[in-house]
Amino acid sequence: MQNYINIILGAKGGIGKTVITTYLAEFLMVKKRQKITVIDTDTNNGTLIKYPFFMSRFIDFKDETGAITALSIQEQIAEEYSNANAIIDTGANSYYAWFSYLKDMMGVQMLQIKGAKVLIHVPIVPGQMQTECFNCLKEIVNADLGAEIVVHLNNGFNSFGQGIKNERLPNAIEIVNMPMWAPFAGKIKYIVEEPRIQITMKHTYDSIRNQYITLSEIADSSLDNLKNYSMLGEDNIPTRKASACDKLMCQKIRSDIFNNYKVLDPLYDIK
Repeated sequence: MQNYINIILGAKGGIGKTVITTYLAEFLMVKKRQKITVIDTDTNNGTLIKYPFFMSRFIDFKDETGAITALSIQEQIAEEYSNANAIIDTGANSYYAWFSYLKDMMGVQMLQIKGAKVLIHVPIVPGQMQTECFNCLKEIVNADLGAEIVVHLNNGFNSFGQGIKNERLPNAIEIVNMPMWAPFAGKIKYIVEEPRIQITMKHTYDSIRNQYITLSEIADSSLDNLKNYSMLGEDNIPTRKASACDKLMCQKIRSDIFNNYKVLDPLYDIK
């Protein structure tokens, strides 16, 4: 059985790497029925380990000097996780160490030798950080790392899926015909459009994320078990139990995510 190492990579913080990790993890675990190891490496803002659903592992890649280096990454990833189905959420502060590991230490090739398929997921957001995101993508593409690159067009890029109201990225069909995409023509086959959360569903979405509850936990819960979950009001204070309406909203949001992520089916349907 083919195993996959998914690396969520970006040089900026706040562009949705962790949100994308949770979406991808639910897509693979729930939709694709895969056993996934979710790895949180962000020493500044580690949140994945707070989600019981994912049973995430936190790995501190700092060496004995307190620095995150290509060598400190190599020692743990190549030895311990090369045979796993893994999603690795990298922190912005470790981007260059990860890039050096993948490029200078031939990290992709080392993982491939052990049988892994390596996928690098790169978020792009609108607004002031768009240029920096494209520069990061260009650096990764030009390095010719030998991994499949997946671009995530993330219009709802912060932790609560709000994004920037007045600025949006082109959709996947439009962007490949724009001058900004010229450096990547023929080099990137997979583009995921991250869904924006409808304003009518925002309260439910924000409430469960603030409690580190996944969409699937509510979406797949029985009506009786919904009483075990609370919805939050102002100041994150519980105000009521989850309802059938919350369940339907989570099902709708998850359905939108899975529908957008189905463009990745060819990557993950390899036996």
